[in-house]
Amino acid sequence: MEPGGGLAVLVFSDEQIKTIASVFPYTARHCSMFILASTEPIRLHRSVEEEMTQRFGSEFSSAVAERRTLCGLAEPDGATFNKRVPILEDATPVVEFRLGRSLWSN
Repeated sequence: MEPGGGLAVLVFSDEQIKTIASVFPYTARHCSMFILASTEPIRLHRSVEEEMTQRFGSEFSSAVAERRTLCGLAEPDGATFNKRVPILEDATPVVEFRLGRSLWSN
């Protein structure tokens, strides 16, 4: 990754969140399932929401506010995770292999 670069990931489990947080010292979690990660502090350079509100007015901002109630957890200053869950490794793909296999074997 280039210096100052970032990674955006859709996450669906605590194992994925903990794995990302174990690799990248800076994380930001948005809408329960979206994580930004970087080796450097994450800084937002502009507010897209503010720009869109200026362009489209209060109708846009009220639509965003309504949808944000459905969005769930946001942690802009670092993603928290369950410390008891394992870090995902290729040797033990918890979600990708064990969970999937258990669903098919029942």
